Amino acid sequence: MRRILTASYTTYYNISNKRSHMNITNTAEIRSQNKKKIIEYLRNESSTKKIMSDRLELSFATVSNLCNQLIEEEILQITSSMSSKGGRIPGLISIRPNSKYTLCLDFNNAEDARVALVNLSNELVDCTKVVIQESADYSQYLQAYYDAALGLLEKHSISHSQLLGVGAAIPGIFYKKNNTVINSTNALFENKPMKLDIEQKFGLPAYLENESNLLALASLLRDQVKGSSADIVYIYLGEGLGVGITSRGSLLTGTRGLGGEISHMGIGARSFPCYCGKAGCIESELTISGFYRKLRGAEAALPDNPGEWWGHFVREVLSGEPAAVDVIAENGRLLGSLVSVLANIFDPDEVYIGGFIEGIFPVLHPYIVEEAQSRMATHEYFFPSIRGSAGYEHLLIQGCGELVFKQWNP
Repeated sequence: MRRILTASYTTYYNISNKRSHMNITNTAEIRSQNKKKIIEYLRNESSTKKIMSDRLELSFATVSNLCNQLIEEEILQITSSMSSKGGRIPGLISIRPNSKYTLCLDFNNAEDARVALVNLSNELVDCTKVVIQESADYSQYLQAYYDAALGLLEKHSISHSQLLGVGAAIPGIFYKKNNTVINSTNALFENKPMKLDIEQKFGLPAYLENESNLLALASLLRDQVKGSSADIVYIYLGEGLGVGITSRGSLLTGTRGLGGEISHMGIGARSFPCYCGKAGCIESELTISGFYRKLRGAEAALPDNPGEWWGHFVREVLSGEPAAVDVIAENGRLLGSLVSVLANIFDPDEVYIGGFIEGIFPVLHPYIVEEAQSRMATHEYFFPSIRGSAGYEHLLIQGCGELVFKQWNP
């Protein structure tokens, strides 16, 4: 079992290199795309071949042949086949959720490092903590994640062939031009080719994104009205400030992966100095330290246990303590101003706001909406739904799974 991951490294790279030099026919590409359409459709509901043919605008013969192939590959299954006086009712076809899995690696917090498994339906199968030694270097970091992943695979008897790939949440920006991580809050990852290193370590294709983009992807799965083609904006408040944007179900990250970086937009309400050397950056006000400075003074340093202080602050807000409520009103309006900028540019269906503020989002919400509407000339015609996003940790793992699924070619 110790070879579950390592045995296929050479195979993976040989296949990848061959594919890059092969003249893949249009027929093969179309077949793969149509398989993916069928699998995506069945992730949401069981169906018959006839219904899928109509909904996906594919011929019945195409749907039937591809479904039969996917059943042989044990990715799909027939879940019912009934008879009636009027004749035989075609069997419902459904996905086999545990036919394929994705390994999800959360690199954002060394104190809460995690490896998780999600199945083909993007359901969390299991999650385990990664033990990171304080003195660990970069290679030891990767080894710790590898060991934790191997333990999960052995626990659930999952083979390498059942894995679609690795999705990783990184504390920084994934620079597509050279496949490195830049501007990371963890210095060990700075300018490291993490994509290549993870692929070499795990023998699997790997895909990396920052938490805001992953949270945006995962939020598409939870939107029961618009579905996976919705245009959304996800604003995440954590140690930093980030935004994830999707259009027609795809992430907007720019040519080099640098799009959506809002931390140093100079629209702050105060002139707090920022680590970038400037003042007025919005990130300096919409993080825990920003809330703290507005309550305690511009020069106040965040206490040693920010989480404990934040819990106390939330209680003050919910009990109506005037000074705490004033901070909420100010930062609610600042969030509203940010929402208006993003909504005016991207015209989203939904705006999600998540992170450490989820416990007090209902208090922030009216200030956000009022400010955003006042700055959007089109709000009388359309105004996006602004929602709080709960369950950040689970959502982040789902985002890693969806990142890999979108790149998979069955």
